[in-house]
Amino acid sequence: MDKKAWKKRYKDNLEEFEELQKRSIRNANRFAGRLEKANTDTLLDILMEVTDYFNAYFKHEENMLRVFDYPEYKAHREAHRSFINNMISFRRGHDESRKLAKAVARYLRSWVTHHLKGSDKSYEAFIRVQLFAKTKRR
Repeated sequence: MDKKAWKKRYKDNLEEFEELQKRSIRNANRFAGRLEKANTDTLLDILMEVTDYFNAYFKHEENMLRVFDYPEYKAHREAHRSFINNMISFRRGHDESRKLAKAVARYLRSWVTHHLKGSDKSYEAFIRVQLFAKTKRR
């Protein structure tokens, strides 16, 4: 899809994207709750689900940020990479303990809350200004 088509898609679906952010918070809380109750048989599976879910979510978000030439794109992408790398480290460091599951649950809740309510809010304002400027140019 070309850049112009992507911009139109995101303009038309910014509210949908905001709903995806809310869903990510709900999913993070759901995953964290499952991690807190996980046993040694399910812990690694849940960590994989978390990693897969956020990889897909980040890909979608990063596409949007590139389309709008978000000036903080690289730093934002790096925050995503750091999160995924931490999830991979948690999986590698799996010691079959409830302590690990609780630590991952705390990290997941904290990171998602701070990221979505912090740096994600920065690009939302930027994109809204870009969309407003574009409508004024027409």
